[in-house]
Amino acid sequence: MHEPLDWLDAPPPLSPGAVHLWRAHLDRLAPAPTDWLDDAERARLDRLQDPAPRRRFLAARGLLRRSLAAYLGSAPVALRFVIEPGGKPRLAHPEGALHFNLSHTGERVLLAVARCAVGVDIERERPVPNCVAIARRLWPAPLAEQLTGLAEPARSQRFVQLWTRFEAAQKAGGRGIFGKPGQRTISANIRGKPGQRTISANIRQNCSLTRIYRGEGTESILSFRVDPEHLGALAWDQPQPPRTLICIDGDAALRTAP
Repeated sequence: MHEPLDWLDAPPPLSPGAVHLWRAHLDRLAPAPTDWLDDAERARLDRLQDPAPRRRFLAARGLLRRSLAAYLGSAPVALRFVIEPGGKPRLAHPEGALHFNLSHTGERVLLAVARCAVGVDIERERPVPNCVAIARRLWPAPLAEQLTGLAEPARSQRFVQLWTRFEAAQKAGGRGIFGKPGQRTISANIRGKPGQRTISANIRQNCSLTRIYRGEGTESILSFRVDPEHLGALAWDQPQPPRTLICIDGDAALRTAP
């Protein structure tokens, strides 16, 4: 599909028009202390009974709180979150200063940070026996029908790729998985596309661009390979891709974080 992205060991300042994409292994990150958690986070933790999911949840909250606190010049424990009607979390204060979205599967996690609404998803490539039925239930018919002419393993591979795009777009728009998706999609690989000189090489060389046109606006999605086993997608509520995509290795960047 795509070559791996280039990942940095530390984030630069978040410039306008840029998206910072963090990836990490939850089993390698320090878990957040429980006294950092707010009431909603504690309730989610209490619903997890097995030790491994509990530790990964705390590691994901640690990644989120440590990284956002670094951008804001704040303490991780001081951050407060609110949940929007579609289920998407956002920072309560300072409202609108920073947007983020988090996704994980197993021990792998992605975090997107930007100054506009973003959504992100990560999925492990795997067989999905009932993928056509799932697609027909959740997606517009032309999108679901892309799967019917494919045999395995190509069908499952295409489904996972499309699913990451779908979920990232739903999260960027704050709609949730069962919200109404876009009505029409147009996909275009932007590798080397003329007129894209302002777009960083990390996007031009290693991603493909999908635009979802809806009655109330436009979303754009980048598809990419996270590692040999996982695919990812990044969506934002703007018609054009970000000028710069900065990819950060969270394992290295947070190695010495408090």
